[in-house]
Amino acid sequence: MQLNTRFRGILAGLVLLVGLTQPVFAAGLFNDLVSMSGEEMDGLPQADDGKWTLVMFWAKDCHACEAQKPDISAFSDKHKDGKISVVGIALDGRSNLVELRAHEKAGKSTFDSYVGELVLVAANIQLLTQESLMGTPTYMLLDPENNVIAYNPGMLVMSDLDSFVARNVYGE
Repeated sequence: MQLNTRFRGILAGLVLLVGLTQPVFAAGLFNDLVSMSGEEMDGLPQADDGKWTLVMFWAKDCHACEAQKPDISAFSDKHKDGKISVVGIALDGRSNLVELRAHEKAGKSTFDSYVGELVLVAANIQLLTQESLMGTPTYMLLDPENNVIAYNPGMLVMSDLDSFVARNVYGE
């Protein structure tokens, strides 16, 4: 897997991947999720909205995730009617759905989150990026065709994300 050096440094901390042509939601990837209400999902609804998508992988006991959620919520709110959407995938599993609902309600995230099983989500990430899930938070940026453009284990620098999106999504 080669790194795309053209974008290196634009979005600090993101590992940019080139040559991934398989869309994230093809071949059953991430089709094992449930909504916070417990509804079985056939992939993410955002996959069909024609927008770029920032996916935040998080866990309810992750302090770094909780620290970054307000920034990610503000980013989501800023782009709500624009060309990029935000979605979360909680790695806590279906057996913790009641706790996750209460956690999300108390935290007041403004982006939708879904729930997956850690092992299955990690396997999907491995297939898509050839990288192992290292922990949470982890981020994946998808283009409108659902190709993985970037993968980032760890917190994002929001000003770098804003700059990258302004240039590459909005053409500013």
